[in-house]
Formats: sequence, C-alpha cells, structure tokens
Amino acid sequence: PQTLKVDGGLTNNATKNINITASSNVIDAAINNQGFITATHSTLTITRASAQHINAGTITVGSGGTINVNQSGASPSFTNTGTISIGAARTFSVSSGEFINNGGTLAGTGTLALSTMTLTAQLATSVPSGLTLQLTNVIVDGPGTFTNSGTLNLNNGGNTINAGFTNAGTLSTSSLANTYAGAFLNSGTWNMIPCNGA
Repeated sequence: PQTLKVDGGLTNNATKNINITASSNVIDAAINNQGFITATHSTLTITRASAQHINAGTITVGSGGTINVNQSGASPSFTNTGTISIGAARTFSVSSGEFINNGGTLAGTGTLALSTMTLTAQLATSVPSGLTLQLTNVIVDGPGTFTNSGTLNLNNGGNTINAGFTNAGTLSTSSLANTYAGAFLNSGTWNMIPCNGA
C-alpha cells in the first residue's frame, strides 16, 4: 500500500482537495480536514494512535471506495462537524475510541459502520433516509438526541443507547442483546430477526 506518515498532523485547508484513487492507501496521521477528502476505486485506512481526528469539511466515499478509521491508544476520537457522504454499496468505518457528531451531517446511501466505541451525539444526530448505520458494541450518548430515518442495524448486539432515541426509519435487531437506557420512540419499522437461524 501507499503510506503517508505525518507525525505533526495532516491539515487539509478549506476548499482544498485530497483525492484518493490508488488501490490501497494508509494515512498515519491525525487528520484535520477543512476541505474535501474523496476516496474512489480505492481503500483508505486512517491510523494514528491517540489521535483526535477532525472533519469540518466533506469526506466522500465514492464509487469503488472504502474508508476505514482504525483508532487506538489513549482517548482517540473522530469529531464530525462537517459532512460524511457515503455512496451506494460503499462503507465508511470507525473502530474503537469515540465518534463525536457535533452538528455534522451524515449523508448518502451506503453504510456507516461503528464498532467497539462510543458514539456521542453532541448535538441532535440523524441517520437520513437511504443511509445504513451499523453498530456493534457501541454506546450511544447525548447530550443530543439520536434519530434514525434510514436503516439502523443492531443485529450484532452489544449496543447501549443512552441518548433519547427515535426510530422513524427501519430498525433491525436480533436475539443478541441491546440496551435502550433512554427514552425510545418508535414511529417507523422495527424488524426483530432470528440470530443464526435460531
């Protein structure tokens, strides 16, 4: 893979573009995106221990693209105040640490996959129609509310939703346990499916 290592952090200025088109790429840096990062026909892995990543611009997972943010170390986080747009059949994944949505926009028709982490809705956070949010071993905290108008997949279990939660789209759960600790309003469809055919 093509690897870029930046020990002092990588800042992409407003209106500027980072276009990822090579087949396999690694950015080993804390990222501060104020502009545009686009991955097409490629896999981008973002990895830096104990990094506090920031997206205040637009990150796009386009045709044939995948973006994986692998967090580790002390108090790693990814804060979104901008836009994350995920194309059809594409995935943007974040593992471990914390994903903070502070007024940011989630968009597209692909999948945002979060695992083994905390999702903090600093302000009201919504999964729009067309987008799938897949959570595995995730704690969803406020103070903002959490609304699903797309597809929320909790089939892998181990999730705890502490924030006020409204399902206005499609919620999918299996026999693997999830906990709803806050207020829960269902105004959409809740599909309770078997686990492993059970």
